[in-house]
Amino acid sequence: MFGRDTDAALRAGDADAARAEYRRALALWRGGALEDVPLGRTLRADADALTEAHVRAREGRLEALLLAGDVAGAAHGLRLLLADHPLREPAWGLLVRAHSAAGERAAALNAYQQARSTLAEELGLEPGAELQGLHEAILAGSADAPVSPAAVMRDRAAPMPQQLPPAPEALVGRDRELDRVRTVLARPGGWAGPRTETPEAWPPGPALVGIHGVGGTGKSALAVAAAHGAADAYPDGQLYVDLQGTSPGLPPLEPAEVLGRFLRALHVAERMISPDTAEAAAWFRSVTARRRLLIVLDNAVDCDQVRPLLPAGGGCAVVVTGRDELSALEGLTRLRLGQLATGAAVDLLRRFIGPEPIDRQPEVAREIAALCGRLPLAVRVIGVRFAEVPAWRLPDLAERLRNERFRLDELGMENLDVRSTFDIGYRALLTGEPRGEAAARLFRRLGLLSFSEITPFAAAALVDTDEMSAYRLLGSLVRYGLLERDGTVYRMHDLLRLFATELARDEEEPAATTLSLIRVARRYIELISANPVLRLPRADDPPTGELPGPRTVAEGNTWVGGHIAPLNALVRQLARSPAQLPLARELLHVLHRRLVVFHPAECIRLYRPVLEGAERDGDRGLAAEVLCILSNAHLSLHRYDDMAACAYAALRRLPESGHDRARARVLAVVGAAEVRLGALASAAERLAAALALQEGAQRWKAVGVISHDIARAAILRGDHGEGLRLLHRSLALNRGHGDLLDACRIHDSLAWAHLRAGRPDSAVGHADAAAELAERTGHVPWRARALQWRGLARHAQGDTAAAVSDAWQAEALCRDTEIPPVRIDALRILGAVLRMCGDPRAEGVLAEADALAQPPDAP
Repeated sequence: MFGRDTDAALRAGDADAARAEYRRALALWRGGALEDVPLGRTLRADADALTEAHVRAREGRLEALLLAGDVAGAAHGLRLLLADHPLREPAWGLLVRAHSAAGERAAALNAYQQARSTLAEELGLEPGAELQGLHEAILAGSADAPVSPAAVMRDRAAPMPQQLPPAPEALVGRDRELDRVRTVLARPGGWAGPRTETPEAWPPGPALVGIHGVGGTGKSALAVAAAHGAADAYPDGQLYVDLQGTSPGLPPLEPAEVLGRFLRALHVAERMISPDTAEAAAWFRSVTARRRLLIVLDNAVDCDQVRPLLPAGGGCAVVVTGRDELSALEGLTRLRLGQLATGAAVDLLRRFIGPEPIDRQPEVAREIAALCGRLPLAVRVIGVRFAEVPAWRLPDLAERLRNERFRLDELGMENLDVRSTFDIGYRALLTGEPRGEAAARLFRRLGLLSFSEITPFAAAALVDTDEMSAYRLLGSLVRYGLLERDGTVYRMHDLLRLFATELARDEEEPAATTLSLIRVARRYIELISANPVLRLPRADDPPTGELPGPRTVAEGNTWVGGHIAPLNALVRQLARSPAQLPLARELLHVLHRRLVVFHPAECIRLYRPVLEGAERDGDRGLAAEVLCILSNAHLSLHRYDDMAACAYAALRRLPESGHDRARARVLAVVGAAEVRLGALASAAERLAAALALQEGAQRWKAVGVISHDIARAAILRGDHGEGLRLLHRSLALNRGHGDLLDACRIHDSLAWAHLRAGRPDSAVGHADAAAELAERTGHVPWRARALQWRGLARHAQGDTAAAVSDAWQAEALCRDTEIPPVRIDALRILGAVLRMCGDPRAEGVLAEADALAQPPDAP
């Protein structure tokens, strides 16, 4: 009944129309709401709603009087209204404005204090943002404090601002991100809210969304596209400003200047616009408190620049873009904009060069997109340059981009330059951060050492500081768009790495770089050597005192997984130099058991540069050692052919004389591989030779490991008694050194051996022990295999329900494995158990296993 036309008239500054509408509305009111009707719960709610509407109409009529200049009449009416409704904050605000407009500054301040006291005594609350903003403006000395936002318009008939830049022609590959921004803008009270809602029904504050990321990812284009999609639903206008946070040759805009622009765009009289940031911000909040405005703050520097520019009203929405994620800004929904997907990057390239070159050579187009780092700015530069040079072909362009030293030269042209975009952030870091020089040094060294991923631990060693200081330096690089944060790992875009490398060549001494590399390796070695959790899980618990790094097996696996990338970069750098190759070997040696068992695929990648360095330097002993480790890693991946290939390669590189320990290790690895391949006679011969060498040297841990492999060969030949004897010997030797991984493997083999020997009761006991040890060490595939043996043993005992339960549990544990044979074995054993139990699901499970076992190119 009240409000729709009158609110529209007030927003337009039409006092006469508003007064007429309110007069007609209030003329319909008589007495109290439903005063002659007995009120139940439902009618009481209706009566309360009508009373609220009546009070709002009285407030609106008095605001219209202020708008028309009848200050005295408005003040008198507001006093009467507040006598009946002393908790009406909007009415108090109007009273303060009325006194201020009349030049009664003391009366205005007194009215504010009365409002504050009343709200505190009755509700325990402070006045809201709009009333506080008005109070701040009056305290700042504005004798002409505004009557209302509408009363200070220069031209009441002027159009609302529509400042958005033209929408991008096409936003390629950002559909998901665009939908997310639109979702934030569409929250209740935002652009999708009912047009008839009054400000009182809006949320308590504006909708805020921040788009951040490295330079060149298309943050501004996304913001503008989203704003255009929402603009029609913000009837009071759209404001836009480039805050010049990363504009070449231009300083960031001061908030006071931006506020002045915004207030003028909203038709506020020039005399009301203060050069003081706090006063201008307070008035901006007042002006926008009851409006539906969409504001785009593009290219922001930091929270200090953005915070004064935020409106107060819940009908407003703000989209902020910048390289900083603005983590200190409350209520901000953050969206990190990263690289395009490969397909999207190729589609963007297609828009510039046309479909014909792309369709003719799609693989080359994908390579070009990758060489551009799938960065929209880089792809755009290449597309424009290609279109301007008709003689170019895609392979020519790819060849030019492959040269890392000159790639950034290819990604630049007038007004579009990747290097300049990065340089803005780098120069801003140097001048805008107290620790700018230290952060810049870290950035340069990350580039020179090819660290695309870094952790605070490695960063601390790189610049010779503590981990907390390194964490702050990394945060500075993130704020200036030179790194991206992903949990505890920090990533550098490929093109940013090339930019950092260029800077390092100019500003870093080669000797300092080498020392930094050595320091990082030494810190890793010291930490890992001091932490038994990182080395090997053993029967004895880790120390209860101070322990550097992770304290549990699970934490150890997470820690190593998070450090694989920097370790890989570090080993590659060290292995390039014959002088530093031994350090690369030492670094991996302290971790090699954990890598082989828990991270076998990464282990193979990490050791490849060391093997290449050993071959380059003619170090046959080191090459054989590395090949043995690679063979064991392939064993963990169930790649038995690759395991054997590495083992035989190690045997060929074994020095001809001396080195009994190395010879024993190589023979043991070759024998283990031959057991897996079924070459049992040859395996027995090699393992026996290895066993004799290790027993002669009294290396009992190695004796236990070799005895285990000899036992498996015996069991496969059908000699269960000899196999079980050797496995129990291996288990007894294990108790002397307490290696949990070895113990788990031995119990696993004992469960398997007892099953083959027809002893299900013993098999269940060893399967239980293996499962418990696998859980303690965090080794999921081994726990699954223990459950498989137990399931088969329980079926042999006649407990079919328990057998099926174990088999299903084992299959569930293997669903997310990255080792296909483990998943296939789990399905096959589950299918076998189900089939033996007469379960009709068996055939489907076995069919799934067969499908997974097919090679990728099978029909």
